[in-house]
Amino acid sequence: MTENIKNDIKKALREVKDGLRKYVKIMELFRDKKIKISENKEYQKLFTGFYRIRGNPEFFDGYYGFMDKHRDNVPSFEDTLDYLYKFGRLESSFASKLLATIDPKLPVWDKYILFHFGLGNQRTSTKMDKQKRINHANTVYNKLQQGYKNFFTTEESRLWIELFDEHYPEYKELKSIKKIDLILWRIRNRCMYSILFPEE
Repeated sequence: MTENIKNDIKKALREVKDGLRKYVKIMELFRDKKIKISENKEYQKLFTGFYRIRGNPEFFDGYYGFMDKHRDNVPSFEDTLDYLYKFGRLESSFASKLLATIDPKLPVWDKYILFHFGLGNQRTSTKMDKQKRINHANTVYNKLQQGYKNFFTTEESRLWIELFDEHYPEYKELKSIKKIDLILWRIRNRCMYSILFPEE
């Protein structure tokens, strides 16, 4: 790891402090089965603000109802997209955030994360039919998952996680994928693809 990369990571870690606390609160409340996600406006406000979810009241009712229904049974990304599509849009990012809450080992689809993994702008034309758009998004999501798996086989990933744990020892139990996600989400001055996959 170069000194420049190390400094970028340390800067990112300082900047994620507030977001990290919100994320931990979101996950703590989600695991509290006494809280009904579909009815708890405080939780929905916290989640919506943190993940910047947009939609009308009908969408939010459906979104949080779906999340509540699947708290103990993780749906596929494709099925989640298909469900959310009935509200009129392909919501790849929102679907991934829902799934990553149910199963924290799953990745979040975010434009900055896609950028770092070399997946670029993945918007699809509204002229494409529904299934083609869903299939395309599912392919990209699978590539993102594989990208994380590949990165976690490297020494570089171990060093990143080590830096996270040194900076936030109280959050050492977070899933590794979230630690990397938070770092990448804050690094926006350079693409980290060549660092994530130096041999490609």
